Amino acid sequence: MKRFIPMVIVGVTLLSGVAVYAQTASSSPLQKRTESRQEIQKLRNEVRSSTTEERKQFQDEREKLQKEMKNTTSTQERSALKLEIEKARQTMLEKIKKQTDDLKVQVKKIKDTQKQETVLSVHNSLAALNTKVTDQLLQTTDKLGVILGNITSRASKMKAGGIDVTSIDSMIQTAQNAIQAAQTAIKAQAVKIYPITISGTGTAVQSDVVKARQSLMTDLTATRAVVQKARESVQTVATTLAKLTPATNATSTATTTQ
Repeated sequence: MKRFIPMVIVGVTLLSGVAVYAQTASSSPLQKRTESRQEIQKLRNEVRSSTTEERKQFQDEREKLQKEMKNTTSTQERSALKLEIEKARQTMLEKIKKQTDDLKVQVKKIKDTQKQETVLSVHNSLAALNTKVTDQLLQTTDKLGVILGNITSRASKMKAGGIDVTSIDSMIQTAQNAIQAAQTAIKAQAVKIYPITISGTGTAVQSDVVKARQSLMTDLTATRAVVQKARESVQTVATTLAKLTPATNATSTATTTQ
């Protein structure tokens, strides 16, 4: 009996060990497969996260490059326009100088020396006024171009975010055309000359001076109107874009809430 008890204990121990080994042997492959799947899923998530981040980074870099290219192109176009105007003005100044010399001969018809000086002074002031105003208008179109560039960049970001900016795109093109039209008008106006031709003496001289000055004012008013149209076009785009963002956000919020 005493010998039987130890044998029973040894038998139970062996059976327990076999059972544990069998359990371990049977669960180990399943556990390994589960761990492998978890590792694979983890790797997939990391790849997806990395890919999404890389795409966003690529998109940001592309938008930045496009903006820089547009700004560079706009700057080059404005510089080229200014250079063309300066060259044309050099030719204009030569013509004005010749007209001034001719006018000095014409004013000798006027007996009053003070009136002679007045006519010459007005002649010079007309050219100076035209240069001053056209320079100011050109600066205005430069600013409008920069503003429109910023609007275009913002619209591109909104489009990338899933917002429909089709209407904005057409407005941007309209504004761009308006700015180009204004620059063309300024270029033409900047090189215009307003000579004073003395047709007689007395009141005739005054009429000749008023005629030249009135011609300049009429042309400057027309050029300002073209620039104003460009300003209104840019303002329309900016206002529409500002209204589009809150409306879209509100719609998105309402949809999410529902």
